Order: sequence, then C-alpha cells, then structure tokens
Amino acid sequence: MIPSSPNPVELEPGQVKTITITVSAESGNTKQYIIRATRLTATQTDATLRTLTYNGVTVPGFSPTGDTEYTFTVPYATESVTLAATLVNTAGEVILPTPNPVELVPGEEKTITVTGKAASGDTKDYTIKVTRLHASANLSSITINGVQVPGFSPTGSSYTITVPYAGNETITVAATGNAEGSTLDYSIDPDSPVALVAGVEKTITVKGKSVSGAIKEYTLIVTRALPSDNAKLSSLSISPWALSPPFAPDTLEYTASVANGITSLTVSASKQDPLAAAPTLPTNPVSLNVGANTIQVTVHAEDPAIAQTYKIVVTRRPEDLNNAKLATLSVNGVPVPGFDPDIGGPYAVNAAYRIDTITLAAQTEEEKTGVTLSGDTLDTAHPFASEVSEGGTKTFTVNSAKGTGTKTYTIVVTRLPASTINTLSSITVSAGTLTPKFTSTGNFYSVEIPYLTPNVTVNAVKTNAEATVVLSVSNGLAITNGVVTLNASTPYPFTVTATVTPESLGAPERYYIEFRQQGQLSVTITQPDEVIDLATDIGNNLSIAGGGYITVTADISGISNFEWYVDGTSIGQGFDNFNGTYSVNITAASVGVGTHTVLLQFYKDEIYYGSEVSFKVGK
Repeated sequence: MIPSSPNPVELEPGQVKTITITVSAESGNTKQYIIRATRLTATQTDATLRTLTYNGVTVPGFSPTGDTEYTFTVPYATESVTLAATLVNTAGEVILPTPNPVELVPGEEKTITVTGKAASGDTKDYTIKVTRLHASANLSSITINGVQVPGFSPTGSSYTITVPYAGNETITVAATGNAEGSTLDYSIDPDSPVALVAGVEKTITVKGKSVSGAIKEYTLIVTRALPSDNAKLSSLSISPWALSPPFAPDTLEYTASVANGITSLTVSASKQDPLAAAPTLPTNPVSLNVGANTIQVTVHAEDPAIAQTYKIVVTRRPEDLNNAKLATLSVNGVPVPGFDPDIGGPYAVNAAYRIDTITLAAQTEEEKTGVTLSGDTLDTAHPFASEVSEGGTKTFTVNSAKGTGTKTYTIVVTRLPASTINTLSSITVSAGTLTPKFTSTGNFYSVEIPYLTPNVTVNAVKTNAEATVVLSVSNGLAITNGVVTLNASTPYPFTVTATVTPESLGAPERYYIEFRQQGQLSVTITQPDEVIDLATDIGNNLSIAGGGYITVTADISGISNFEWYVDGTSIGQGFDNFNGTYSVNITAASVGVGTHTVLLQFYKDEIYYGSEVSFKVGK
C-alpha cells in the first residue's frame, strides 16, 4: 500500500504529478487511489505589494523591496485618505481598510493596515502611520503701536525690540490672523496697553490659535530705551555778527562786540540730539541797548531733568559821531567775501553768467550814516549782463559819511563764463531701487517697482546750479513735478528721460531710467540636512505682478518622493529616488489677488520633511 516507486516522489514547481496508490485486501481484492499533486510556484505564495498609494499619491518611501511600515504627514486640508494597492502577483488580492477612505483627525496619528494576500493564502501586512497636520496657527503680522515688529515672520518665534523713550510709557500690541483664514483667534499676555519702564525688558507673549486647535507662540522682548541726556546745541549764531570764540557744542559762554548802528540781532540755534526739546530762544529780533546785553539759549534733553544754557553777552558800542564805516556789505544778498569794515577794497565778487542785475546792500556801524552807490542809492537793481560781456567786470563804489568821517569801498564784479557742465549729481526714485548705482557718467538705469504702485517720483539733481533739467516720460504717460501716476493699465516698461542742458546752452546730456513692474522672482532651494526653510530662502510676503510668477527650483537628488502644495492643493510630485532638479511655476493669474501659501514636502532617509512660505499677489 505504497505509491509506485520512487518514494518520496520528487515535485517540480508548477508541475502536476500523478501518484497511484494500490491497496490489496487479504482476499486478494485490490483498490487503487490516484493522487494529483501540484507544487506551487514562488509567485503564487508572494503577497508583496507592487504599488501602495493614498489619494492617488505613492506612500512616501514605499518600494516593493522596502519595508512594510511607513510614516508620513499630510496637510491639514487633507481630511481623509483613500488607500489603494496592487500585488506583484496579480493572482492574489489586496485587503484594504474598512471604511476606505479613512477619516483623519488633525494632530493625531492614524495607523492603517493594508494586507497583500497571495493565491496560496499567504499574507503580508503593511502598516501606514499617517498624521494630519494641524491648520496653521501662524499670524500674518504683529504690531506695536500700529508698526510691524521689525523682522517679523509668520514662521518666526522670538523678537527683541527696543522702542524710543518718548511716547512709550505704554504700548499697544495687536496681531492679525493668517491670510489662509485658518487662524481662529489670538491672545496677548499681558493685555494691551502694556506699561513699560525705561531700561527694563518686558516679555510679551502672543499666541495664534488655529481652527484645528494648534497653538503658535511668539515671544516679544520689548525694552523702552533710556531717555537721552544730550542737551547740547549743534549750532548757535547771531546775525549779522559773529560769536567769540567761534561756536563749539561744549562751550557755553560767548561774547560779541557790535557797532552802535547794530540795534538788533537775530539769534539762531539748533539742537544736536533730535530727541531733545527745541531750544528756548529769545524773541527775534533781539533789541540791543548801548552797553552789555545778555542773551540765553536753553536746551532740555529728552530726559526732562537735564538742561543746558548757552550765554551770549553782546556789547553795543557807544555812538561815534565821526564813524562812517560799514558793518556789512552784500551783493545780491550774499556777503562780500573777505569784507572788513576798515578796508576799502577793492573786493572781488563773481557773478554767474545768467545774472542780469546787481543789487548792493549795506549796514553801517553807526546810525544816521549816509551811504551812496556811485552817486546813486543802494538797494537798487543795476544793469549787469546787458553791459558786461562774458569774463568782463563792472566796478561799484560805495561812499559813506558821518560827521567829519568818510569811507569809500570798491567792489569789482566779474561775469563768469557760461558753464558747460551738463551732468546730474544724483537720481533718486520713490519706489524700487535704481540699478546700477548712480554715477554722473552712467546714462542708463532700470527700476523694478512693486505691483500696483500708485505713483513714482523721480528726483534728478543737477551738478551745476545754472543748468536746467527737463523730465519726460514715454508710452503716452505724463510726468508732473517729477511724479508719474500709475495704475493697473499702465503700459510697462516705460522710460523717464532726464535732459540736462548746460548754462552755455551747449549739447545736453540725457539720462534714461526704465521702469518695469515686478515680475518673475526666481528662487533656488538646495537640499538641506534638516527642514527646508523656504521663508529664509525666498522671503515672506513676496509681491508679484498680475502677469508675474514665482519659479521655485529644488535640488532633490536622492529624495524618495516630494510634493508641492499651493493653498493646500497639490501642484506637482515625483517618486522613486528622483535625481536632478524640479521646478514649479506659480503664476499670479492662477491663484488670484491675495496672500497664498506654498508647502514643499518630501521624504528622505526615512524622515518626512515639510516647510511653508507665503507670497502675496497685489498690494
């Protein structure tokens, strides 16, 4: 009762082997049993998965030859995942979780099992641990007294701020939720207004809370600056006379001796520290009596307990009945260079080529002194350009008399040649940055201005005061007092031309400034060892034009898989150790006006990474 030899019976994979067993009874009767045995192939027992996806995306890190346990995260916008899989051996079946899709709770890890079942009945379990991220609790702004915290970033956490002493006995801290609308609320501890003590740090905690319950905490360390103790002046003068010694901020006492004819003075002063109070001046003009007159100017520092007083003693001399000297002499309102009351001249004065008339003015040392100009009166405009050629001169004689005293002063005025200088000393713009940096010999510049800038002002400063500058603009636009008004339909690019004509009316010089609306912002992100910080690499709140776009290029060599999301929607992905770079363009037109979030997630070295950054379309 044994099978036909040989026994054991050899079996080949996939082959059907027929084995006959004969049973003989004692009576001699026999009965045969036929056994057909099939040895299964290796694939028929293989329960390995060929593919494993969630919501149509390969599970991060999955490989048919890899592990059976995978851990990853999905954005808050992903409320559930639908699992799907296929077997290496299609004769088997896949056992998916029930229910499928699987609901996800923000912040909680969900363990899901997918089982491969071979034709032989053998099984292989795959464990997926997926965490739905919380909604962002990032704040889009934190302000102190209405001003954005310096360096604030929604993804940041700690800021150290010093506020001025003046006006900051208390501060008001406020915050704004993120533009995605996922910030449900925020809190500030302590409540505003927050009292500050000069020189003492105050810690303020601001927390954003998302709709999913996530908390984002920001720490503000605020110090109110100590008040300045600077009570010095940066300038002090009396007109039309001079101080002795010459002014110096640390010198507090001065004297001046003036002629009897100086009956009043004007006192001027400016503070050295912008934070100090305005100097306390006497009422101008200050009347002078014969003899000593004391004038005081007081400065109070920002610290009200600190003040400093400057004292000027002005002595007005007694009347000299025979003193005919002049105290001051000017041409067209400008003091004659090197004038000395005791010296009659001649004094050399230069007049610009364009000056048509000359007017002389004088003040006498004594009252009741008669002064004439070549037999005519002073303070009268006398012809100049019509009588003097380029490079020529005209002489003016001033005579004064008092009692028996007389004095004569001679002024020789030269008409300077017309200037041929036709350059600019600077160009500045109110929006954007002039590129390249201005030089007087550079004629071509460009400026990129933010989207929907309402206007831009061009300020072109001529090197020579006698030259003329005319600004014009292309594309049918208008420029008024250097201002070009812009709107959504402004044709870009446009060019502002500054034409500089020299005083000599010779050949003009032209400077061209091309204005472009902010467009493409190219960004390169290199593969990091830790989480990619997009905020550092491309900045927060980028403003791109309506026709512009952001290009993000990632070096993703060796990454198992990656995926880009814009406002929670996937816009691109790659799998299986992608080598090289991957670029994604995000156009303003595709997302619309507003603030948007870009999220990059990828899987590397069995760790799932992700980071996000916001950008803005429009103002």
